Amino acid sequence: MSKKGFYEILKYIDSRGPLHYNDILRHAQGTKVVDSRGQVNIIVNGLTSLGLLDRAVSLDKPVRTSYSISKKGKLVLEFLMRLEKEA
Repeated sequence: MSKKGFYEILKYIDSRGPLHYNDILRHAQGTKVVDSRGQVNIIVNGLTSLGLLDRAVSLDKPVRTSYSISKKGKLVLEFLMRLEKEA
């Protein structure tokens, strides 16, 4: 969780609901959370592998992947937000 952008992207996905990768990418680059597409990919994959994001693949054409915050992700985010307020 020490990587730049993890917290900001987790908060964004929580506030917007299920999002496609390109939506996350546009936000991250538009707000200068990260500098490159590769960094967004690392963050999204990292959050998914930690169980903080749920990944859903649509079977429609074209195939699209969406990401939403998991129950575990909500708990971690609430904790981090409390820490942020107390700091």
